[in-house]
Amino acid sequence: MKSYALASTLALVIGWIAAILFHSIFSISVYGSLRGGDLGVVTFWSFVFMMLANGFFIQLPQSAISQFCRRTSRSNFILTSILYALACFTILIGWLWIQAIYNDNNRSFGIVVYSQAAIIGLGFGFFFPRLWKYATPS
Repeated sequence: MKSYALASTLALVIGWIAAILFHSIFSISVYGSLRGGDLGVVTFWSFVFMMLANGFFIQLPQSAISQFCRRTSRSNFILTSILYALACFTILIGWLWIQAIYNDNNRSFGIVVYSQAAIIGLGFGFFFPRLWKYATPS
């Protein structure tokens, strides 16, 4: 597809779906049900924050991301996307999870939400260069 905005948003949504599937598997294996891991709450709020991140951290720096995507290898783009997703998550809401991890000793759920951010970054890094027509120089 030719549209950067559409390709990047679609790549993020694919990563988000993978993260929700991961959260579902985690909830069933640890809590025995999807309710135990608050799947509905996590699904809603993670989508809201992902769309905020899309606007601020993907759409606004479009030229920088475009140039980086064209100039780097796919594996380097994937790794950078994962690290970028973790940094964006920390800036938006992850700092609250860091506080909860250290104050409440609830490390497992904090690690799960950071894993979800990494999965979204992985999905974006993997699918964006494949969806966007101009990811590689012509």
